[in-house]
Amino acid sequence: MDNVQTLAAPTRRGLPETKLDQVVSFIEDRLGDGLKLHELAATVRMSQFHFARKFRLSTGQSPHAYLTLRRMERARRLLRDTEMPLAQVAREVGYQTQAHFTGVFRRYVGLTPRTFRVQSRGAQAAGRELPHRFAVAS
Repeated sequence: MDNVQTLAAPTRRGLPETKLDQVVSFIEDRLGDGLKLHELAATVRMSQFHFARKFRLSTGQSPHAYLTLRRMERARRLLRDTEMPLAQVAREVGYQTQAHFTGVFRRYVGLTPRTFRVQSRGAQAAGRELPHRFAVAS
């Protein structure tokens, strides 16, 4: 038997749960604002670099990717559940123009916002659910 000691792999830790909850709450409250990395980092009193690294360790996503996914989730909900014009939905989820919103929405959801709205309403009226890829999380 060898007398070799093995070192445990260093543990990589993300944000403490309280700080993660704090920044997630900040994001949810201001999803329609033009949030910047320095603002997110400031909510938990960290440098931008350190915050971004720790946030990714905690969530598996960069702050930007997380923010975009949350915006897309809220947009899907608004498109499904309200009569809000598309330009207003875009503003509500933090996009200055409907064109930019439409491009991002199509990239993440696979449909334009209008097509998503029509299909989700048609599915609701027929008592069906949208395919999982397009479904809105409850």
